[in-house]
Amino acid sequence: MTSSSNCFFLVSLVVLLLFFLGSTLTMASTKDIDSICNDSFVHNHNKTLCLQTLTAYPPAVSATNMVNLVKVTVDLVRTQAKKRAGFVAGLEKEPTFNKTMCYESYISIVDNFRSAQLEIEDNDA
Repeated sequence: MTSSSNCFFLVSLVVLLLFFLGSTLTMASTKDIDSICNDSFVHNHNKTLCLQTLTAYPPAVSATNMVNLVKVTVDLVRTQAKKRAGFVAGLEKEPTFNKTMCYESYISIVDNFRSAQLEIEDNDA
């Protein structure tokens, strides 16, 4: 169950990043982090984890605008996803492991990363 929650949280965060990427540039602050974490999609799933993670991560707190905050958050999510890859591979041996759901979540995460990266590149151009 925990692995499903982690996969879903990562997907949720990436989707939110795509949504907020188009926002006007403002000074990133706890207000921006609150805005991301208070979105109904994250709020209904794990607002506390979102707030704890982003407010404790110095690059997120020191981001100078929303685009930089998104870049930092995408990098954080990418790093965490790489760290979890071995854990997920080990779960495959568990009797309750849902291979189909995990595969679908993985594909969704990869697609969302690609979209986020393209949005970031478009904003940098």
